[in-house]
Amino acid sequence: MYRFDPDHYLNSPQARRAQYGRRLMRRIMFHVDGIEPRAKHSMPPSDKREIQRQLLKQLVDRRRRPFQGLLALELNLATTERMPTHSHHIAKNLLDLLGETLPGLPTRRRSLLYRDDKPDPRPRRHVPPWRTCANDFLGCEATGIPVC
Repeated sequence: MYRFDPDHYLNSPQARRAQYGRRLMRRIMFHVDGIEPRAKHSMPPSDKREIQRQLLKQLVDRRRRPFQGLLALELNLATTERMPTHSHHIAKNLLDLLGETLPGLPTRRRSLLYRDDKPDPRPRRHVPPWRTCANDFLGCEATGIPVC
């Protein structure tokens, strides 16, 4: 096993540099100028669309799809208002903007930077497999229970 073998390639400094390089290539650095970060309901829809448009352009240029697994996100916020919105409200708004696309954005994508794992609000119906139903039917028939 390579974990216990100190001479194995995956334990070497070259392998660690290669793994770091792969992780570095997957990073996305995104910078927005000219738009004041605000909470969800106080931010104009035009600013929201502009943030998503800039992010979409960068993702399309790099041929990147939305992340589906775990995601580490670093937000550096700077505001010019005297009484800015609280940072956690700004972060929640930006997470929403980085997730699902807004109507009017020229793309077929449903998600931009990450695919949200919220549960689907539509009710799901559980339909058991046919063999379960057939076993129940055959079992009732064998015991003499009348089946309607």
